[in-house]
Amino acid sequence: FLSEFAEIKIEWTVNNKNELVQKTVMKNFRSLYSLQQIIQNYIDKVDADEANIKRPEKETHVLKIEMTDLQQKICEREISRIAFTRSLGDIFKGMNNLRMNMISPALVKEKYSAKEGIKIPNIEKMVDCSPKLQTVCNTVVEVYQKRSECGQIIYLPRGVKESNSVKHYLISKGIPQKAVAMINSGTTELQKQRITSAFNNPSNILKVLIGSESISEGVDLNGNTLVLYNCMLGWNPTEPIQVEGRIWRQGNRQKKIHIVYPLMYNSIDSLIYQKHDEKVSRIDALWSYRGDRLNVEEIN
Repeated sequence: FLSEFAEIKIEWTVNNKNELVQKTVMKNFRSLYSLQQIIQNYIDKVDADEANIKRPEKETHVLKIEMTDLQQKICEREISRIAFTRSLGDIFKGMNNLRMNMISPALVKEKYSAKEGIKIPNIEKMVDCSPKLQTVCNTVVEVYQKRSECGQIIYLPRGVKESNSVKHYLISKGIPQKAVAMINSGTTELQKQRITSAFNNPSNILKVLIGSESISEGVDLNGNTLVLYNCMLGWNPTEPIQVEGRIWRQGNRQKKIHIVYPLMYNSIDSLIYQKHDEKVSRIDALWSYRGDRLNVEEIN
């Protein structure tokens, strides 16, 4: 498959030790038309436009946010852990700490030595010590004040138990307590149905939903939702697409919806988003042929 369909190149990349090295990477598909023909023999893919499904217009916003000094110290410590260990356990632990740190340093469950000068804040400071969560929560409050009839979703797949801190922060900024709800792994099916029904009802007071991975599939939140804030990207590029599908679907009363990706500068956030973009673009290329256009990348 690689020799027939993959365009492989040698490129300079930065490794986990922050060193510049040459690496073999896949850039594009070769013989794309032939590959498309093979796929079309087994899969008949119809997109929303071809099926005459009317969805609202989608606008994606990528917010680039600077890390705090504490976040930078944690990043340096965890990158050092990953770079100089042969233990897979330490590597996974370091990567998890990097990802938690980008949501909020308060979510990092690690005991650093006093010499390292890293003090993890109490969970009550989860929003206060996080530029990402502060940006998201303050934007939610601003949008609520201007368009209180519209729904907003904060997708927070990690820090499930701690997401109460986010709810309390929103309430402290003036959003009514009954206007905020949470759905996570501890939410029963009956509770989930009641929350989603209220959230989708334009006349109901519930307008802000904080959701974990429990809302990524099988939940319709498109009654009158205006904005979705994705606070943490998964490893698989199909996950954010699934999450976007909670509101970017037929039946939404909004003519235009907004998807917001808050990313921290020079962090694992930006790396994962870049990888998602590369992989999604290759996936999209497989479905680019519809019979009325021809791929000309291999024509001299």
